[in-house]
Amino acid sequence: MKNLLLLTVALFCFTVAQAANDWKLYFSNESIEIYYTYTDCHDEANGLHQQKILYRIVNKTNSNVEVSFSKTLYYDNSKPFTSETLNTAVVNKWDAVEGDCSNRNTALYTFIKQLDIPSKELKKCELNNITVKPIE
Repeated sequence: MKNLLLLTVALFCFTVAQAANDWKLYFSNESIEIYYTYTDCHDEANGLHQQKILYRIVNKTNSNVEVSFSKTLYYDNSKPFTSETLNTAVVNKWDAVEGDCSNRNTALYTFIKQLDIPSKELKKCELNNITVKPIE
């Protein structure tokens, strides 16, 4: 039983470590880096099964910063939709913030599609007008 528990914990850690290696660089400048990864999110309690793009924003400076941007979304056979919403995230100096399945900050994720029902699917997402502002 003890070996089974250790094997389960080891497999879980490997899966988490493997997922952490799937981040791809989207944007970089002297202040920040923005990475992205695709993930399936399952909220069994609420019956939600979604695919999302998660973002990791890394602050490469010795100041706290506010990162903001807009998104242009591309769906099946439709013209691009540019959101009027300004997405913002605060990142402490030399730190990072990262989206996950439970995060509600839209700066840290983009919804792609429902996994359990037919729905419109996001084909592409662009982050536009990326700005970095030092904050106190």
